[in-house]
Amino acid sequence: MKPETFDMAAEREDILQIRLDLRSIGFDYRRYIWIFVPVFIMIFGLVFGYFATRPKLYTATSMVALDARNVVSQENQALIPIGEDYSAESIQINTELVLLHQLSLAERVVSALKLDQLPKVKPAPQSAKESAKSQAPVETLSPQAQQARLRRNIAGSLYSGLKIVRHGSTHVVYISYSAPNPALAADVANAWGQQYIAQKIDITQAELRDAGSGMAKRLEELRGEVLAREQAVASYKIANNLMTTGSATLTEGEISALNRQITDTKLTLAEKQARLSTARTQIKGLGLTADDSSPVNSPVLNTLRVRRAQLTRQVADLQSIYGPRHPNVIAAQGQVEDIDRQIRSEGHRIVANLQAQVDIEQRRLGGTQANLNSSMGDLANANAASVDLGQLEADAEAAQGVFEHYLSLYKQALTANPAQNVKARILSEAKAPATPSSPDLGLGFGLALAAASIGGAGAVLLRRMFETGIIVPGDIGYKLGQPHLATLVSVPAAAKDKAQPLALPDYVLQNPSSAFAEGLRALRAAILHMAPDHGGVIAITSPLPSEGKSTTSVCLAKIMAMSGQSVIVVECDLRRPGLSRALNRRAENGLLEVLSGDLSLEDVVLTDDTGIDYLLAPRKNRDVTGVFEAAIMDRLLTYLRHKYDIVILDTPPVLAIDETQILAAKADQTVMLVRWSKTPLKAVRAALDKLKQGSIIGIALTQMDERLFSKITMSDYRA
Repeated sequence: MKPETFDMAAEREDILQIRLDLRSIGFDYRRYIWIFVPVFIMIFGLVFGYFATRPKLYTATSMVALDARNVVSQENQALIPIGEDYSAESIQINTELVLLHQLSLAERVVSALKLDQLPKVKPAPQSAKESAKSQAPVETLSPQAQQARLRRNIAGSLYSGLKIVRHGSTHVVYISYSAPNPALAADVANAWGQQYIAQKIDITQAELRDAGSGMAKRLEELRGEVLAREQAVASYKIANNLMTTGSATLTEGEISALNRQITDTKLTLAEKQARLSTARTQIKGLGLTADDSSPVNSPVLNTLRVRRAQLTRQVADLQSIYGPRHPNVIAAQGQVEDIDRQIRSEGHRIVANLQAQVDIEQRRLGGTQANLNSSMGDLANANAASVDLGQLEADAEAAQGVFEHYLSLYKQALTANPAQNVKARILSEAKAPATPSSPDLGLGFGLALAAASIGGAGAVLLRRMFETGIIVPGDIGYKLGQPHLATLVSVPAAAKDKAQPLALPDYVLQNPSSAFAEGLRALRAAILHMAPDHGGVIAITSPLPSEGKSTTSVCLAKIMAMSGQSVIVVECDLRRPGLSRALNRRAENGLLEVLSGDLSLEDVVLTDDTGIDYLLAPRKNRDVTGVFEAAIMDRLLTYLRHKYDIVILDTPPVLAIDETQILAAKADQTVMLVRWSKTPLKAVRAALDKLKQGSIIGIALTQMDERLFSKITMSDYRA
């Protein structure tokens, strides 16, 4: 059997993706907390305010055991579909629950508590259709009818606060009623259970009263019918010889005795036949022994066997003395043969005797079998007659059952107390609650918290749906398939000196331990780790303009120069030279003059205070097509590679200028800068596709919010 393989790389990739997705979600919540908090507060206030402003209601609960009488007969149980919960108990409880919700029961509660006489208790509000009907002209009702209508209306309004719940699978139910008045809630909850029991007692009393009317006359009729049917059964038994002793008829008793006699005779016959067969076998083979259990056994045989044994020993002794032909030996052998003839004759006599015994048992068995056959014939006739007897007995038993049932009902009607037949009872009465049950501020707080959390999360996710940039540095690895080199934070405007054009590079020098400087050092370490001989030509590019290429190039050069490396930054964006703006320095001549051979490199290179050289590219009205494809560009890069430790090429955006692909192919390493949360992933993927033949080593994020950046763990960088 081939062992099951396990792709560790794929498993690690799935786990890493889940971890980064969760981290990205958490990061989104931190970024959009300004959206989450207002939405959370608004939804929480609306939901909780709704619960807090609802009117107070008090709930009282009583516990009642329902009537446990069976309402489904055993015969009807067979009609219930298999698999349906229509058991006798289930149907009974469901029936009682329906009775608890009857309008007649609610009217009894209204009458018992005299709610129709309380001015504060009003019927439930009518719908528009009912109001229109009530305005129609109707006939005048009597005071009794008006009171009954009012009672029904009040009874209908009670259902709005009523709640009846069954306790598990028991016969116990909880009757709860909610009302603005705690005393009224307790009174209605108790009265509902009490009137349910009173209604059951009234129904039972009516049933007993109906059962007792006219029952005496019917009992006399049933008694006469029972006597007549029993007399018919007795007469039929006598006429058909069906009299019984105990539980069986006389014929059945006789057959049973004959069967036992036949069985005993067969056993005796089998025993005698076995003895006869054995005796014959022994005589035929002269296998006569002195064993008392042998069928061929008698005192004569025993004597002859003993005598034969003595002669046999005597013959053996004589043969050993005189030899086999001696006259004494021959005489002794003759005596042995004579005894053998006597033994054989005695055995034949015994076999004849055994044969006679066998014949006697066979005749006896035949006679008994004949008597049994005669009795079986009588039994067959009796069985044929017993069919009709069974019908007569069934009729008599049915008449007796009906008579006993009516007699039992009649006794119940005379002596039974209706209250004793009702199994329902009140287990505990409701107490007037001290605290309101509604509104439930705890539940309202929980629901408000849940709704506010869901609403806030939905608002954040909705905002996140419209964002296409890179948020978490770990997304670079599993979404773009490129290494994450570093993250450069956005420096607050207060840290910049607006009077100084090189505020950001100066900020790096003045704050070497800042997050921005740490990001640059991380980028430098990643570049040098992958660079041959810890140096070479490095192309800095981005998918779109305004990603911070020129500023990053200058600041990266500062960090490298602080480490003692010789650095030159070459401005390669000939159409929109950003390095000149970043340095706030202008040059009349630069890269184009060097490539055209008009000036030497030393004539156009600019140097700052930290020793960094800059080869700018002043914008001029000339055709720059194919400039970087010329052989002189290769010679220039070769010269710079030998003269400086690090050569940084500030290239144009990849998607804007196609010349970036040429420069990336000539560079030893290419670093793509992506603006944090702004540059769309589609643009980054398109730029990577255009540079797939280049020397790109990874992606660095720029202009990240420093406050959020400080909350990202170092595991994000390792991911």
